[in-house]
Amino acid sequence: MSDFHFLRPWFLLAFVMLAVMVWMLLQEKKTKGVWAKICDPILLPYILIQGKSASRNLALNLFAITISLIILASAGPAWKKLPQALYLKKSPLVIVLDMSRSMLATDIGPNRLARAKLKIKDILDTRKDGQTSLLVYTAQPFVVTPLTLDSKNIKLYINQLKPMIMPVQGSRPDLALAKAAELFKNAGLKKGHILIVTDNLEGNKVLFQAKSLASQGYISSVLIVGTKDGGPIPLRYGGFAKQNGKIVISRAEEDEIKQFTSYSGGRYHSISADDSDIKYLLGKEYAETSYQKIESLKLESTRWIEQGPWLLVIILPFAALAFRRGWLAVFVLLIIPLPEAAYASDKASVKTSSNENAWDKLWLNKDQRGLKAFNQGVHDKAIKEFKSEQWKATSFFRSGDFKKALELYQKDSSANGLYNQGNALIKLGKLKDAIAAYAKAFKINPKHKDAVENHRLASEYLKKLKEKMKNQAAKQGQPGQQSQTGQPSQKSQTGQPGQQSQTGQPSQKSQTGQP
Repeated sequence: MSDFHFLRPWFLLAFVMLAVMVWMLLQEKKTKGVWAKICDPILLPYILIQGKSASRNLALNLFAITISLIILASAGPAWKKLPQALYLKKSPLVIVLDMSRSMLATDIGPNRLARAKLKIKDILDTRKDGQTSLLVYTAQPFVVTPLTLDSKNIKLYINQLKPMIMPVQGSRPDLALAKAAELFKNAGLKKGHILIVTDNLEGNKVLFQAKSLASQGYISSVLIVGTKDGGPIPLRYGGFAKQNGKIVISRAEEDEIKQFTSYSGGRYHSISADDSDIKYLLGKEYAETSYQKIESLKLESTRWIEQGPWLLVIILPFAALAFRRGWLAVFVLLIIPLPEAAYASDKASVKTSSNENAWDKLWLNKDQRGLKAFNQGVHDKAIKEFKSEQWKATSFFRSGDFKKALELYQKDSSANGLYNQGNALIKLGKLKDAIAAYAKAFKINPKHKDAVENHRLASEYLKKLKEKMKNQAAKQGQPGQQSQTGQPSQKSQTGQPGQQSQTGQPSQKSQTGQP
């Protein structure tokens, strides 16, 4: 019994609740003592209606014992171990991904690294139950995830892998192979498969390392990501890598990789659009002939034998006694809900609102509180909260104060800022100024479709408006015609190019970023 312990010891805290319940029941029994102080002892039996004291004591004791046994059973008492054999459904695999800058070459679209990451995801989907690890390397190897059965966990990191996040540059696949073997050994695995995803393997060091690992039971295969024709290596800030004034062309040298696999005992295959590469490199037939079968991955483990269910057998007689007449009343306290506090509706709403405001001030900055009010349509509050002038301008716009919105929009000379100025000018009836603002916006950003469309609609509307005023001027003084002032209707004075233009409401995207 030296190994006795509880698998779920936090369940023992329930004894505190049990003690409170028993104390409450005992207090209820003591009420007789209060009446005894104020009543004559001779009259007391006729005043109090009492059950049999022995029966009540027995019910209380059984209640305490039953709940105690339930708590102990739930805590999971254990003191024996049971040996357990574990089998892995597939052989372990360490995926080694090359993160050197040559992997950014675009001879395979969109680039080598992007295609490699997609292929790794396909491999993980194929090996749903296998032990897999992901390792990346440049001049040094870095472990992304150790050997794990959770392939979903590995997928979380793949999209974030980029050469610019690597602390050093270069290419040392020999060090990556050594790190992969270390992962196998740390997991207690004497054999395993290493899959290198790269565009090339150069140098004698990686050949000698592969041969050494193959002799220890760790074979290495290669997934080639690249073409014989190759492609230039793009630089981070534009242009391509050069050597002696000439652009460097990175090519996949199949002969060198073929020589590598002759040392490593593995296979090689160029990346393909289908799963033929995966089937060839990781196929069942090759797995069974090249490295250990499933049975050789037998691992020894132990688990504790939980003894709690035996306590439930002891509880059954006590539970049967609970159905005796009157004894179920002891358990009423367990199911009576506590009353909730009641509030008047108006006070409750005020309290909720103040709590909400306090909570927002605690966790949100001013721009975030302003955005929350903006999304709720409370633009007056949003104006007060926003520190960002462009968001504040949009709030003025939505609230109908186009003049103040324009004043703030004019502080932004970007394409979006000019586009928003055009929207505000349309609302203020300054059609020509709005057209000029739209023109400046798409001149800065020719891809600003909203500015281009609003400029077209506003220009067409202005042209029609001029023609209409010209026709009205020509008709003045003719018989049967009412006197025309030459003034456009109220609708035309506002400069609205019509409902289709949607110039009155600047889109959320065209305003500012999220605060």
